[in-house]
Amino acid sequence: MTTMTFDQIATFERAMSENGLACSDPLISDGHIHRYHMSGDKAGGKNGWYVLYEGTNPTIVFGSWKTDQTIKQSFKNDQDLSPYERQQYREQVDQAREAAEQERKMLQLEAATRAQAIWEESTPAPDDHPYLRRKHIQPHGARVSDEKLVLPVYDEAWGIATLQSIGEDGSKLFLSGGAKTGNCFTIGEPGSTVYLVEGFATGATVHEVTGTYTVVAFDCGNLVPVAVRLRREYPDAQIIMAADNDSEKEGNPGLTKAKEAAEAVKGSVVFPTFQDLTTNGKPPTDFNDLFVLEGLEVIQAQLIPPEQAQLTLRDALLDYPSMLALQLPERKRIYPFLPEGGIAMAYGPRGVGKTFFNLTMAASTVTGTPFFRWKAPPPTGVLYIDGEMDLDELRTRMTALLPKPPKAPLMFLTSHQVYNTLQRDLVLTNADVRKEIISILDDNPALRVLILDNISCLFSGIDEDRKTAWESISTWLIRLRHRGMTVLLVHHAGKSGQQRGTSGREDSLDTVIQLNKPADYSQQEGCHFEIAFTKCRSAKGEELEALDAKLGENEGRLEWTWQTLAVSKEEQAKKLFDEGVTSPTDMAEELGITKGYASKLLRKIKATSGAN
Repeated sequence: MTTMTFDQIATFERAMSENGLACSDPLISDGHIHRYHMSGDKAGGKNGWYVLYEGTNPTIVFGSWKTDQTIKQSFKNDQDLSPYERQQYREQVDQAREAAEQERKMLQLEAATRAQAIWEESTPAPDDHPYLRRKHIQPHGARVSDEKLVLPVYDEAWGIATLQSIGEDGSKLFLSGGAKTGNCFTIGEPGSTVYLVEGFATGATVHEVTGTYTVVAFDCGNLVPVAVRLRREYPDAQIIMAADNDSEKEGNPGLTKAKEAAEAVKGSVVFPTFQDLTTNGKPPTDFNDLFVLEGLEVIQAQLIPPEQAQLTLRDALLDYPSMLALQLPERKRIYPFLPEGGIAMAYGPRGVGKTFFNLTMAASTVTGTPFFRWKAPPPTGVLYIDGEMDLDELRTRMTALLPKPPKAPLMFLTSHQVYNTLQRDLVLTNADVRKEIISILDDNPALRVLILDNISCLFSGIDEDRKTAWESISTWLIRLRHRGMTVLLVHHAGKSGQQRGTSGREDSLDTVIQLNKPADYSQQEGCHFEIAFTKCRSAKGEELEALDAKLGENEGRLEWTWQTLAVSKEEQAKKLFDEGVTSPTDMAEELGITKGYASKLLRKIKATSGAN
């Protein structure tokens, strides 16, 4: 029993009513959470809750699980509270919120358990169920329980969170306490386009007319959360809101919420317009109503977003003067040999030191320090995806190569960590995995450079000798370019010294970098290679001169020394000449160069030394 005064109780009842959360039950001031039936709840629903505290400063915290409202009010004004009362008030509000959240989670778990049991005991819906007949739709996986259609409401893990039941008369109910926000029902298979709708009948109609993947959010208030979820799961899909047109309701909530959802995910909105303004004595509102009233051709015409209906390839066609007039942003360069948004490949034989090369590029990029001879851009975020290295070895190498702490994000996705965390392999051949990577990039916009080390491990299962097998990957890489991402692919050289597999893989590349061991290489040298550019779009000059690079250790850190390959070859040739190698043929064989180049070097050495 409460010991609060009538005025105190009346004050709190009035506050609940004024916030649209009136409670018709007597308020109980025991400091525990209480649920109650709110106006607008379905029969038996209890989406309202409150916690009422007594004491020197009576306090109530109340809210709605349906609208996610939480409101707090104490009997005294804030300026009248003593320090102790103010602290107690904050603690009571925090306790009430925690109690409400725990209660909600418990109710959601109970609802999910009930939903799973009902679903397992239900039977597939027949095509002639009265509701389906009246709506002119197919079951699309719906089932029947107690003569009502039941639809699973899937959470983000694709488990059943709750159920919606639909009576023969169209009455709809959800299991009490079930989680609906962000959860949905789906019809069809995912593709490049997704329609998002409110109700099941609308979704069934849209899918049957378009053949397109269709997602049911169940009400307009859930459109935004479901749209955001879809964009996260299908980052490249076109999302179209097939809105209800609630023209008879104040503010047209169906269309208003659909527009909000479209704006949140850069989607489109279509909505029905009607010639016949009544259906079953009520104003028509959705695409199912349009189909039933006005037929297939009318709904087909209205389901295409206006901007799609108006635009064709002709709209993207440019004549030369128009192309000249375009205000195009200057294409910046990460390094002189690699444009921003460029796609590059670094390849070489096994053991040449490709990973050291890639990690050094990552270290230079995130710290803004030079990469060999080349100036670095302002610190730029890097996502390094590794397909084969032990995580401890990767960490050791990266730490030793970083010249100073990163000034931009440096993130790693490794096959080692993916397997330990998810118990699955990191294989980018899978389109869903590539979508997950796009989602990671969307969530971390500061990441502008992507390094994929290496093709053989990360894209396993592809026939390396068939260009067509690489086409879907090439398309993905070009999409990354369109998003402004710079990508470095790492690959192995074949026996010929060229990149292994089809040369068609190079078609979409801006830059191809070949790493080779020097002709006089000794295993005792460690990481020592020559860097040459075999393809480099829109770049030329001494910046692309081949280099000779060697990795050494200095006080526990790894440091590179380098010189141009021409200087390196001259030094090697001079050493061989001093050792008695004077034949162009022998010199060419020793240095791995052409006989003509060997002759040129010998002439220069003789001229410099005065030898005959």
